Amino acid sequence: MINYIEHWGYVEHVAENLILGHKTSIFTGKEHSMLLPIRQGQLEAWVDSTILIQDAFPHLDKEQREFIKSGCSPQEWAELFPDE
Repeated sequence: MINYIEHWGYVEHVAENLILGHKTSIFTGKEHSMLLPIRQGQLEAWVDSTILIQDAFPHLDKEQREFIKSGCSPQEWAELFPDE
């Protein structure tokens, strides 16, 4: 089942505590997908809050957190910012 999260994108439940997130990149407008070891409710709570992403999801790596924030995939980031 695919669920829409307002102001974020779409999520598919893969397993307990694992979602497949689909989000449009704020940089290119392309849609990217990523497996994330979180629950939909955790993502919804962060979207509706002012909590810093590193505080909300300390167990995620920087690529996963960047995807949640911007929809940018690691590959897209490397293409856009090759020196970082």
